[in-house]
Amino acid sequence: ILFLFDAQHDCAEGKCGPTGVRNIRQERILTSRQEKYIAHTDGSRFFLNMHALHNADLIRETLPRSQTKPIPYFADKKVEHVKSAAALRIAGPAK
Repeated sequence: ILFLFDAQHDCAEGKCGPTGVRNIRQERILTSRQEKYIAHTDGSRFFLNMHALHNADLIRETLPRSQTKPIPYFADKKVEHVKSAAALRIAGPAK
């Protein structure tokens, strides 16, 4: 083990859903009441939390750049910024 990291299951890709059913435990005793829980269908796809404050530098050193590079929300950030600014200028005086 080189370091600790935070990984979370990719339920969207695995199409996991609340298909599991289990009995509810109350004060360490199983009751007859039941609850649904998320049943994970695929145990091989995970998200790695790159914004964790601990060991982020070690994660970036260990994984290839292709897996750690940021993915931009917009292809052209400047165009989106200008659109947002224009919308705020219209809404601003109305307040």
